[in-house]
Amino acid sequence: MDLKEYRYFITIVNNGNISKAAEKLYISQPSLSVYLKHLEERVGVPLLEKKGAKMVMTYEGEWFYDYASKMVALHEECMNTLRSVGEEKRGLIRIGVTPSRSSYLTPFLHEAITEAYPHVQLEICEWNNQELMDGVRKGEIDLALLSSRVHPSELNEAVIVEEEVVLVAREGDPIDEKAIRRPESRHPWIPVCEVSQRQLVLLTPGRSLRKAAESMFIQDQCSAQIAYETQSILTCLEMVEKSGMLSFIYDSSMYMHDFRGLKMYSVGTSPIKTRFVLLSRKAAPIHPLKKEIYEYVYQILQKRFSETI
Repeated sequence: MDLKEYRYFITIVNNGNISKAAEKLYISQPSLSVYLKHLEERVGVPLLEKKGAKMVMTYEGEWFYDYASKMVALHEECMNTLRSVGEEKRGLIRIGVTPSRSSYLTPFLHEAITEAYPHVQLEICEWNNQELMDGVRKGEIDLALLSSRVHPSELNEAVIVEEEVVLVAREGDPIDEKAIRRPESRHPWIPVCEVSQRQLVLLTPGRSLRKAAESMFIQDQCSAQIAYETQSILTCLEMVEKSGMLSFIYDSSMYMHDFRGLKMYSVGTSPIKTRFVLLSRKAAPIHPLKKEIYEYVYQILQKRFSETI
């Protein structure tokens, strides 16, 4: 039994006869009579009886009318609430970022989203790349922000910016004397062998940025002198600033953190570039509010990165 049948019965009772009710419902009188007959057969008791020119409820009909009215009212309350939620843009959005990028992404996203969508509950979690992809695929998070790699076919990828893996050193570091300008390099270029004897602060093993840095040393057949490991790009930059070590980061991270006493260098035979992407699930239908927030996050990040790189 659906809500239409409840409404048909309520309309018959409120109008006192089938003819007037049929007019209100824009259906034929015979069709409404058949509906009533089938309804009474299904419930197993008479619900209406004719008294003169009017149809009146039986004792059982009064009970049915009461429940039918509550069902219709509850449905309308539910729909009104959902419309209200949509108008006020309420809901929950869950975004995942890698720990290495959280220091600059989490504060930026939190401020931007809570200001634009004050009634939306925002959750930001820090997971590694694989956990982020699995989380989006399983629906545990709505969006993931990470460096590009091979992603499952059920995920959508929107490229925010192309980044380069660069060496970073303090302004005035002796490494600067080894740097040369090359047309194909975004930054002054240094061969990997000039870095191999210097102490490095790198992200922990398994991170995409760490793998990129290691691949440079492997390609040039030299070793890295790793003095400190961390999960945060911000820590890498601060260690370079305070200790004079060198580090490898994404050039966009340098701009987002706004370190002015540090300098970036392209390194290796050819610069290693990667894409910073927004991942979402290929699921339909998608809630209009979530779609709107997806597009908003993509636009503000693309604008933020374009202003820096």
